[in-house]
Amino acid sequence: MNTEEDKQFDFWQKWLYYSSLLIAAGVLFIFILFPGLLYIPYVRFLAESLQLPYDAQEAAMNFMLFFRGPFGATLICAYLMLAWISSHAFKRKDAWARNAIAGAFSVWFIIDSLFCMYYGIWFQLYAINLLSFLQKALPLGFTWKYFKSSEFLDDKFKYYHGVK
Repeated sequence: MNTEEDKQFDFWQKWLYYSSLLIAAGVLFIFILFPGLLYIPYVRFLAESLQLPYDAQEAAMNFMLFFRGPFGATLICAYLMLAWISSHAFKRKDAWARNAIAGAFSVWFIIDSLFCMYYGIWFQLYAINLLSFLQKALPLGFTWKYFKSSEFLDDKFKYYHGVK
């Protein structure tokens, strides 16, 4: 019998899973398959925002067109890994899964956002970083209390600190 808490957890677990798959598919579509739809205009926007001289903009465009491969592949892999973790360990309520998601994406968010602020790329900060942050923060925030501690980590902590 599903309690209201179980239904809430299931909703947020599925949110994390399906939104991660959707983002991975979106990155594949926009970065790799059809960069002219959003990626190339975004690169032009970046070149103008960074006040690159006109003659440097074509070199920047060539670099960014190459960069979409490794960068897009990294994003796709990160979101596929997030989907996999959310459909297995997160779904089992293993604390390490919640902590790994919170830790890894917090580090990304802080570093990426600081660079956006430093260079004045506010569009990326608001449209990409904050939406991605919310995609993970909402399910983590609403499910945080449901996770059990990791027996493996608890046993290691007790062993190294002499607790019997």
